[in-house]
Amino acid sequence: MTIDPNILGGELGAVTTEFGPLLSSLGGEIVILRPLYDDEVPTVINGQDTMSEATICQGIWAKSDGTFVDLGDKTPVFWTFVQTQLREQATPEIPWVVGKLVRGSRAWRLDAPTPEEMERAQLAFGLWKAAVEIVDAEESDPFDPDSEPL
Repeated sequence: MTIDPNILGGELGAVTTEFGPLLSSLGGEIVILRPLYDDEVPTVINGQDTMSEATICQGIWAKSDGTFVDLGDKTPVFWTFVQTQLREQATPEIPWVVGKLVRGSRAWRLDAPTPEEMERAQLAFGLWKAAVEIVDAEESDPFDPDSEPL
């Protein structure tokens, strides 16, 4: 299910790698993902250093209390099925995809959120968006003519 960005107006509780958080530590949680690009990222498989294909996303974890954890803009998604879901659901008009991260018998997937989970995702996304706007405003330089105004 996609989130219309017009509707949506800390701590890191995930395992992180040098490249970004591992979503597998958020099984059963609501995540909001915006796919950015596909890339090969360094991984370790069976003790061997290798490169793995991943869809790199901007990621947000919508916590059960309605708050959020910003997972950053280098959140790797390695699972083929979730990559396919992101490609099929994200559009230029509605780039964010929300779902409950679930591990099936053999593969991870994003399940459609319940109405209550979608409400929580919308609240978390709105808080995240407001926080980003505050940080952007604080980082603008009022003396730089190319800087965004406060």
